[in-house]
Amino acid sequence: KSNNVNIGTASNGNTFSLTNGDIGISSANGGNSYTGLSIIDNTFELNGDGSYTGISLLNDFGTNAITLTNNDMTGTIATGINLTSGNATITKSNITSAGPAGIGIQLAGGTGHTIGTANTWANRNTLSNLAAGIQIDDETVDASTVTITFNDLSTGNTLAIDNNDANAIVSAIKNYFSVTTDPIAQVDNNASYVTYAPWCSQDDCGAFTQDISNTTQSKKYGAAQFDRAIDEAAENDTLTFDSAQTYSSKDIHAAVTMTSNNNATFDTALTISAAATLDDVNITGDTAITAGATIKNSDITKTLDIQS
Repeated sequence: KSNNVNIGTASNGNTFSLTNGDIGISSANGGNSYTGLSIIDNTFELNGDGSYTGISLLNDFGTNAITLTNNDMTGTIATGINLTSGNATITKSNITSAGPAGIGIQLAGGTGHTIGTANTWANRNTLSNLAAGIQIDDETVDASTVTITFNDLSTGNTLAIDNNDANAIVSAIKNYFSVTTDPIAQVDNNASYVTYAPWCSQDDCGAFTQDISNTTQSKKYGAAQFDRAIDEAAENDTLTFDSAQTYSSKDIHAAVTMTSNNNATFDTALTISAAATLDDVNITGDTAITAGATIKNSDITKTLDIQS
């Protein structure tokens, strides 16, 4: 039984020179339960035209640990790392396609995968010039068991993170997306199923930012996640607005306190349908108030319509 396989060791890795359609490292897809797989310090490159897959680990590892460290890939990449089983920790790998083309890391099975190391920029994965830096397939991986953190996703990717699991939220906080504003486009506008705030506001992840904070629950959001911030808030939670943003066609349907610090502007079709408190906001569009709300310290340039 192929347990405790080591492909490369620290500073003693292998070089894979691959041609079109090749796979550098694969497994039998036999429903096995191999343990102890370690793939470290390997280099993968394309020899000629076409594209290749670097590592494709199929249904052979159950929920057993897999270590993937410092595996670098260049050339046109179909898939850098594909996982169909196991519990993988992926660090220090540079997967740079000649794209944007291919998928950097594809999670098609397994559970509890960790991509990057919390609070350790030196262990970052760098995923560049890809159609998708990290892709989570639908109905094969529970995205809520996946952790993506402290990775460099900043260069040339069509999408940095693509979560196709429509039933679970992936944790992807503290990654570098190249922008200091809300990186919602880099997660396929998936405001509901990717938790990406706070994100790195410096290219070494030495500082972080977000647009909205639920200070009661210690949750962070991008501006595009306003509706989610309201949906996840409990009665009497406090939401603070950490950067100047304009919000359109919103319904404040939770009895929260919104502390804007003059950062939140509501410009069109605002409805306040719960006993919320809005403090130091800007209202520049007509507003319907259908509950016992409180508005104070605010600048208002349109009608507040009190309705039943």
